[in-house]
Amino acid sequence: MSFQPDRLIELKLETQAPAKLLQGLETWLSLDLISQDEIRLTLLSSISQRSKSSQPAIQLDVNTQILPHKLLEGLEAWVRLGVLEPGQVRVKLAFSASHPNLLRGLEVLLELGLLAESQVEALCEANLACDLRRAASTPNDFAPIAPAQSVRSKPAIARPAKQPKPSAPGLATQMLHSLMAELSVLWLLLLGMFLVVVSSGVLAASQWQRFPAAGQYGILLFYTLGFWGTSIWAGRQHNLRLTAQALRVVSLLLLPVNFLAMDSFGLWRSGPGVGIVAIATLTLTALTVYHFQANRQNEPRQSRLTLINHLGLSYLHWGWSIPGFALIAVYMGVIATVIINLTQRHRETASLERPSRFPFSLNRALIVYALAILLIRAIFIAGVEIERLGLAVGLCGFLLAWLARQDAVQPERSPLPPSLPPSQPANWETVGGILLGLGWLMSVGSIPWQALSVSGLGLWFFGDRLLRFRRRRDLVILFLTGLQTYWLTGRLLSQAVQQQVITVATQLTGTESIPGSLLCLTLFPYLVLTVAAADWLDRRPQRKLAACTDQIALIFATVLLLLSLFSPVLRTLTLALSTGTLAIANHQRWLRDSTFFSWTQSARINELIRIGSTTPPTPTPPLLP
Repeated sequence: MSFQPDRLIELKLETQAPAKLLQGLETWLSLDLISQDEIRLTLLSSISQRSKSSQPAIQLDVNTQILPHKLLEGLEAWVRLGVLEPGQVRVKLAFSASHPNLLRGLEVLLELGLLAESQVEALCEANLACDLRRAASTPNDFAPIAPAQSVRSKPAIARPAKQPKPSAPGLATQMLHSLMAELSVLWLLLLGMFLVVVSSGVLAASQWQRFPAAGQYGILLFYTLGFWGTSIWAGRQHNLRLTAQALRVVSLLLLPVNFLAMDSFGLWRSGPGVGIVAIATLTLTALTVYHFQANRQNEPRQSRLTLINHLGLSYLHWGWSIPGFALIAVYMGVIATVIINLTQRHRETASLERPSRFPFSLNRALIVYALAILLIRAIFIAGVEIERLGLAVGLCGFLLAWLARQDAVQPERSPLPPSLPPSQPANWETVGGILLGLGWLMSVGSIPWQALSVSGLGLWFFGDRLLRFRRRRDLVILFLTGLQTYWLTGRLLSQAVQQQVITVATQLTGTESIPGSLLCLTLFPYLVLTVAAADWLDRRPQRKLAACTDQIALIFATVLLLLSLFSPVLRTLTLALSTGTLAIANHQRWLRDSTFFSWTQSARINELIRIGSTTPPTPTPPLLP
């Protein structure tokens, strides 16, 4: 049977995992094995009736020719509703035998377990193979010559043994040869650059004072352009792509350092310096644009915004000699970077060529690096007060955590099965959380509003982790973060207003000697908020988290009750408010057939109320002498 390129091959799939079937169909759609205009698909599904009566299941046979993404959305909705259960889905696909991605599509179905190896072999043997034609034997027109009779037989001539055809090198061998080729050229490049740097360093050490500022910067510009030129040359060689990428990355890392050097050397003060700045700026900008255009990703808007962001962070190194501009430049760069990354649509299509060893893309890593250079210069070179940069550090931590979170969710959206080990975005998310805590520590002592803003970012950070991982540890940290946020909100008031409010409150409650007992009323709204959060978790339902929140609320209410024992007025108000809150919460839980506290916890609450009501009142001094 000869191979027919225009032949349509029919493939029948029967699986017990509808989710894997949807993943396989999405992969075939991305490989263009399924037509973008219409899809020929037969779905035979058994829809079981969720009733206790033993009625026969409904059989649904569908032949459809709709847009592929609409069909996949409908099947995904059926899976979410539980209509498609294991062992119920049968699919028939028709595709061309000459499609270039056919083998890749069959490999994906084999990896997902939708096809067996025997099925793939049978399909390829029946549709993707052809018979080899044997050479026809030509008739001999001459009579065969009889062998001559000889007394002495001639020794048989030894035929040369067939040399085995050298087998193609394996994948590991090819990768090793490519790596050795890359390393050899890379080592030569590094050795050459090392010799240039050493010789330039010796020259600079002996004659540095004789060089003007423009000459000192010219050395750095020469190195940067050298890396750029070498990367462009290596990029045109087919076997030096890795070297070209590495050199290009080094050049981009030197970009913010160049603009920092322009401003630090004060090239603006002389005419030749201004000319060098103009030439260097145009050259470096053009090379950066060339890099981003050559490595444009699937979404052009994202690459364009990343280019603007990277160049903007480099340009912000100018003008730091102006008083106060260093702080303005840092916050302009950080806030603009956060806004650009939040507004971008992070919907990158996953592919086998995309590396999974990094927490996010190379362009975003360069943005994080440029932000780090900006902050390091502000803190260690420009001498900006560190407490004024707390919000900037907190925003950097928030951005890092958000980027890691987006890439943690990305593999779940990918239609292709992962071919490399998954990355560890949780580590970078932890680094973002550490930066949030560092930003809070930097500003909490002197600038409360910055610490309050960082606390708001921390609430998002731990709240998002709580919804994703549902860990009690995140719940406790979220409660403590909200508590100190509540405390920082009170610190926004001036000292005079705070002192006046405390004086009036202590006189009314008779707690002049113990003003700290007023916290039982000041913190009570946060107790109400905690109880409301527990009720919200119980509605979702997240019973374990709701029970943990109930315990936190009970401990917090006990602390408030102990603080109120020093004044009869505070004790009465605290008990009344706590009883009302508990009654409302129990009523809401009772309507949902749930309980706010267990019998043991209710007994403890009753005991606390009894102790609080029987505590002898503290003598209250008269308000007026």
